[in-house]
Amino acid sequence: MIYSNIQSGTSQTELENKLKKYVEGGKDESGKLKSYIKQVAIQGADAYTSIIDQKITDKYIDKVTGFIMTGSLIDSSSPQCKYCVKELDRLIKKEDWNKVKKIAQENGLIENTEFKDLPTNKLHWGCRHTFTPKLT
Repeated sequence: MIYSNIQSGTSQTELENKLKKYVEGGKDESGKLKSYIKQVAIQGADAYTSIIDQKITDKYIDKVTGFIMTGSLIDSSSPQCKYCVKELDRLIKKEDWNKVKKIAQENGLIENTEFKDLPTNKLHWGCRHTFTPKLT
């Protein structure tokens, strides 16, 4: 439901309203969704961005020279995210990937993640950064 609404151009506010109606209509059998409506809407929008970035990457992988990392750092940010922001100035180039991957593998990289998978898998479970492909 979330994906199809975002794909059709639904705004975050509209998506939140649809989720509320879904809950109010008794379709949330677990009763848990109502506590997370705003969070679910935000995550759905984030996921859509990742899907688009991954599709661009897949189509133009031979022209992808790096990924531009967006999003802020917080105290609990992972070492790999801190490294990419502070040391790589938010641009992860192909030649940087082995160093980034080594740090990430020690700190929660999703198994089998490679450079080409960054828009979808990101740098660790629960990573809120986005990785937009940079093309030559």
